[in-house]
Amino acid sequence: MSTPSHRRYRRAGSVLVAVCAMIAVAACGSDDDAGAPAADSTADTDSVDGGFPVSIDNMFGTTVIESKPERVVSIGYTEGDYVLALGVTPVAIRDWYGEQPGGLWPWAAESPAADDSIVVLQPDSLNFEKIAELDPDVIVAMVSEIEQADYDRLTEIAPVVAQTDAYVQYGTPWDEVQLTIGKALGLADEAQAIVDDVGTQIADVAAAHPDWAGQTANFVVPAADGTWYAYTDQDSRGRLLTELGFTIPQPILDLAGDLFYAQGSGENLALVDADLVTYVTEERDEVDALPLWQSIPAVADGRSLFIDQGLAGAMSFATTLSLPYAIDGLVPQIETTLGS
Repeated sequence: MSTPSHRRYRRAGSVLVAVCAMIAVAACGSDDDAGAPAADSTADTDSVDGGFPVSIDNMFGTTVIESKPERVVSIGYTEGDYVLALGVTPVAIRDWYGEQPGGLWPWAAESPAADDSIVVLQPDSLNFEKIAELDPDVIVAMVSEIEQADYDRLTEIAPVVAQTDAYVQYGTPWDEVQLTIGKALGLADEAQAIVDDVGTQIADVAAAHPDWAGQTANFVVPAADGTWYAYTDQDSRGRLLTELGFTIPQPILDLAGDLFYAQGSGENLALVDADLVTYVTEERDEVDALPLWQSIPAVADGRSLFIDQGLAGAMSFATTLSLPYAIDGLVPQIETTLGS
């Protein structure tokens, strides 16, 4: 996630750039089985009904939150969604990409807890002085790629909720993020209900499309020069495809190794072939005209699906607010593409 292209995607408005950078956020996940995600034990409360204090383990140690937070600052690129889903208005959120009004994409802007009071922090770097001025009771940073020095400095301001080392950076599954934030805010039961609801929606789609089980699918970001990225099931986009029943092709997993994405050039573009190839790019006309792209069996056979920026954003955020939006937009298009 720290590749220059990743950062471009996360911090620029372009899909390709966003994908590369996004290769950064939204990304990586776990080796969870397909289907509805299960609640993760790391978000279990230490006391009944979200009582305080609570302790939350992270990759840097353990965070102790002594009392129920009132002022929540989210410096992760997507955690603002999870806070809003709980009915809490964050003091501040961190912008990612897309130039959305107030830093909120449609699914978040429609949340009852969203309002104009939310401060939007810039994506490129952390302004520690600004964060301190916001006087947070807790800082949420699970999808932020902070390092030890950042964590230490932020901890001087307020307790910090960061990811564990069980996943690559940006790789914590959406259900675990929601449950962990719910624990931190004393809203564990509410978080569990949200996770159960979204998980059921995903499971229902998978159950309604048994023909997708066992078929392969890729989420690809191709460029006009033939270079490309493809996400694994360690990424939010790849994970959603697997939760719907698909499998990421083994050649992509092998090429990615320990990363949540694979990358290549025109010489190995054929590796992105699958039963279903979903793709996003700002250079669609140029990519579609590439002989190498047209030679991919899935493309030649009409089994490729272009994802527009709004749907790509929903799949990239992969939050409890954006996933229903993504499902509504993605599923009918897959059905049409595969004739199911």
